[in-house]
Amino acid sequence: MARSFDLGRIARALSDRAALFEGRVAKVGIPAGKTYPDGTSIGYIAAIQEYGAPEVGIPPRPFMRLTRARKQADWTRQLTEGAEAVVQRRLSLDGMLEAVGTVAAADMVETIARRVPPPLKPATIEARVRRARRANPRFGTKSVPATLSVPLNDTGTLVAHITHGVGPAGDDFRGGA
Repeated sequence: MARSFDLGRIARALSDRAALFEGRVAKVGIPAGKTYPDGTSIGYIAAIQEYGAPEVGIPPRPFMRLTRARKQADWTRQLTEGAEAVVQRRLSLDGMLEAVGTVAAADMVETIARRVPPPLKPATIEARVRRARRANPRFGTKSVPATLSVPLNDTGTLVAHITHGVGPAGDDFRGGA
């Protein structure tokens, strides 16, 4: 028995699936509007850390760019496999982008945990210890936490706000998981 294919129907179905991909993106980083307790924008501080501020002695610590360079091939593979699942209707587009965003945000946190170079200057570590002792006079009496010397993780606020979201391309990143 001969089987016929309705090429028009197939083209419409593929076009319908392709239209799903237009304008939706996974966003990873620090959402707009998030601030430290003193009101300073966390995104602003992240940008200073990423690109540095040589005029005030802050070297660049490109945790976002290092993560992208190290993980881009993995994310591309995950997006490719996910897109196939979306086309086959096994996964929603937002579900696929959500999964990739989750992994990318975790990868960025891992990059920071690996200690983004350059290491902190001794004076910076000493300042952290002094600030901790002002908050808690017993700080460091038994030992000093190893995290004290981790660049980009002074109070943990920046790391805690690295997240992801799915939304229209071009919109501010305000959400987060």
